[in-house]
Amino acid sequence: MKHKKQINKNIVYVAAFVLIVAMSVGYKLLLSGQSTMLIQKDDANESLQSETIGDEAAALSEGTDETASEPEYTAGTVSVYICGAVNSPGVYEMDSGGIINDAVEMAGGFREDAADEYIDLVYVVRTNMSVYIPTVNEIEEEGYDSWGNSEIYFRSQEDGATECEDPSGGTPAEESGLININTATREQLMTLPGIGEATADAIISYREETPFTSTQDIMNVSGIGESKYNRIREQICV
Repeated sequence: MKHKKQINKNIVYVAAFVLIVAMSVGYKLLLSGQSTMLIQKDDANESLQSETIGDEAAALSEGTDETASEPEYTAGTVSVYICGAVNSPGVYEMDSGGIINDAVEMAGGFREDAADEYIDLVYVVRTNMSVYIPTVNEIEEEGYDSWGNSEIYFRSQEDGATECEDPSGGTPAEESGLININTATREQLMTLPGIGEATADAIISYREETPFTSTQDIMNVSGIGESKYNRIREQICV
């Protein structure tokens, strides 16, 4: 009987030990599972944060690229000192790309004795410059060449006289081979040295607003400077 009780105690001890071990293992597994879940959760958060930061950086980069590729254009101003035979000589601010006539109007217009017929009123002003308007007497006394050969805003006598006739015989432009820049088609303009399709279109657009009064006026067209003008001046007329 006593022996039987001892066996029962041993069984209880063994069962208790097994239970304690099982509880210990279960507790460790539970902690291990929570740790894994926390690690996985942290990884997910880091991944989400990384994606969010990446998206924000990409959006910022796209915005920067768009801004850089589409710069805003602001028209500048230039200072023009206009004096001589005008009513209110002085320094005037005007938009870059304006013309001499704009400056003349700011200065109160020409005086009665101004030699305005010698001035290229549609000369485009792109930088700061000085403009002197001579009187008729000054032109007569000093001669046109002393003015026209030194001032870029003067109409050249040679260019102004290049009408669509041969001065020696009155030959029409078609026969003389000259291109009338006021009436020529795009194809005809493109036969001139250095004049491509875009420049020909620019010439046509310009003359629709402001007909050419001299061949020199063609330098007011975007893309045609003095160098290109010198290449075509003997082949054009108005």
